[in-house]
Amino acid sequence: MKGWRGWGCEIILLKHIKMKFGNNIEIDNLTYEERIIAFIDILGFRNLVNETVEKDFVNQAKLTSLVKALNLINEEFESLIRAGELPYSFMITYFSDSIVLSLPKVNTVGLLSVFEVLKRIQIKLVNFEILLRGGIVVGKVIHQPNFILGPAMIEAYDLESKSALYPRITIDPDIMEILVRQSEMTDELYSVKEFDFHKTFEADFDNTYYIDYFSDVTYYLDDQDVKNYYQKLRQLIKKGVKRKNIGIRMKYMWMLKKFNQGKPSHIKGMAYKEFDELGEQIGRSLLANSHL
Repeated sequence: MKGWRGWGCEIILLKHIKMKFGNNIEIDNLTYEERIIAFIDILGFRNLVNETVEKDFVNQAKLTSLVKALNLINEEFESLIRAGELPYSFMITYFSDSIVLSLPKVNTVGLLSVFEVLKRIQIKLVNFEILLRGGIVVGKVIHQPNFILGPAMIEAYDLESKSALYPRITIDPDIMEILVRQSEMTDELYSVKEFDFHKTFEADFDNTYYIDYFSDVTYYLDDQDVKNYYQKLRQLIKKGVKRKNIGIRMKYMWMLKKFNQGKPSHIKGMAYKEFDELGEQIGRSLLANSHL
């Protein structure tokens, strides 16, 4: 996503695909709330949409695939809401190629559920050759069904556009220090960084935490699907590292390195070792020249 657009006025509801211009915002006792907010971008969305039309004819297969992928995102969040795993104050807004979701900072059990669903969504979207990039921060924001405003919204967008760099959803360091409970049934507290009971995140070479979709995927897939997942991810990376655009190719080199590190040892013949040395060189170069 290039530049900020929409500001919550134009919302695409994936289930009904309609445009909505919201009512006036209730201003009585209006104040910011401390919320955890995620800004998620669907990478290459413009190309995905353009590919649904070829010489003025609709490519029905690609259009259907794209809509299925968008519905999948919506259904994953709806299933969590129906199961009561997200608080009633959880908010989600879709617009253009982006998703904004938030929940109160005090609801730490819900935070762990958000990490899980983001990992599950990215794993499933690999089947559609779709990758996500995003930023998750904590701070002051107003998030209503037809309105998003606040410093945390800008911080989440900045983290997505400037710090994520690669196809990864990055997590602000402040969130890693938040105290969480495993469930509503216990009072025992852990910091997010110490307690990741379904292996949702990992630390990168630049000490940035991100939602990890390269390792520990068994919880999110059936046994047979695990091998299929890594095969599909491998194919996606193999195509990406051959792209002519050096910027895009470097993103896939990052994915290649994570793939070789994260895939289970019993998945044989899937490491592209001929790319690994180049991937490490690119990683060192990026780290040395980083201005973040």
